Amino acid sequence: MNLIVPNGSTVLAPPDSMHLASHWTGGTGEALAYIGIPLILLSLWTFLRWRRDRWLRVVGCGTAAALVWSLGPYLHIDGAIHPLLALPGRLFAYVPGLASLIPSRFALFIDLGLAAVIAVFADRIVLQGRWRTRVAGGASVLLVCAALAPNMPISAWSGAVPEYFLSGGDVARLPAGTTALVVPFGAYSELTMGPLLWQAQSGFRLRMVSAAIYAGGPDGMSTGLPSVIQFDEQHAFSIPSSALSALSGATAASPPSNGEELTTLACVMDALESQLPTTPCGTDIIQASRSDMRALDVAVIILGPMAYGTEPALQRPMEDFLSQLAGAPPHVDQGVMVWSHLG
Repeated sequence: MNLIVPNGSTVLAPPDSMHLASHWTGGTGEALAYIGIPLILLSLWTFLRWRRDRWLRVVGCGTAAALVWSLGPYLHIDGAIHPLLALPGRLFAYVPGLASLIPSRFALFIDLGLAAVIAVFADRIVLQGRWRTRVAGGASVLLVCAALAPNMPISAWSGAVPEYFLSGGDVARLPAGTTALVVPFGAYSELTMGPLLWQAQSGFRLRMVSAAIYAGGPDGMSTGLPSVIQFDEQHAFSIPSSALSALSGATAASPPSNGEELTTLACVMDALESQLPTTPCGTDIIQASRSDMRALDVAVIILGPMAYGTEPALQRPMEDFLSQLAGAPPHVDQGVMVWSHLG
């Protein structure tokens, strides 16, 4: 129903559409498939009108396949999952690397296919048809646009990357493959997204001990996992089995665990970034966290801007803790704080 019922992101959303969408599995954050009745009718007419066009057939069939896959592995009706009514998306559970897909993200490919179909309509009707056909075709395109007109303003933010991680930055002074504790740590929050972008911008020069890991659950929602990563003697990483087991109901292959999950370090980081008044992570957290870092062969600590999007965190408590952890104060380098001599 998300194909024809807007969830409040469009101007012409009926008052009851948000109430209806609130009952869907996955929540409104994953309700990405709205395209509207005008676009559906126009796309079907275009496909049937030029169904002998091989290129259009490929695009149409690919779009239809993305639509079916976007429905997930099981049929969902009125917010209820029916596990006995399997859909073609269930086949992805048996394909390595695809078991934890978030089905609603296939809506992006639906949009891509429909954009190509509308381009064919605009080219052959609006631009090349007779004047009456052009007027009717132009009016149809305007109707499609009106049904998709978004609510304004659209919220957005930019992901700034400290100069330290950019090309020519001082991250190049570290040996390639250096294992680093990069903060924000973000064990259970979107704060981790920032460091992932920084790592990519640095050409993956560093190995990070935390990462944001999201997988699709059976209800269609994206589910986050604890972010501590482990390394073996060859510096290959794995995710602790205990962390994977936290993803209740999701189908994911569990890689082998190479030791205990670093609960103290993750606990302290989560408490500081969540701005808890106390740190419920046991006693002697400094020594325990140091042991965790030695197990990962952490050679450097890097503290960047403590914010991502709308989720800021206090930086001074984290700076104080990391200084105690390293046994020395940091040096400021191109927008980040660096502890390169760990005690």
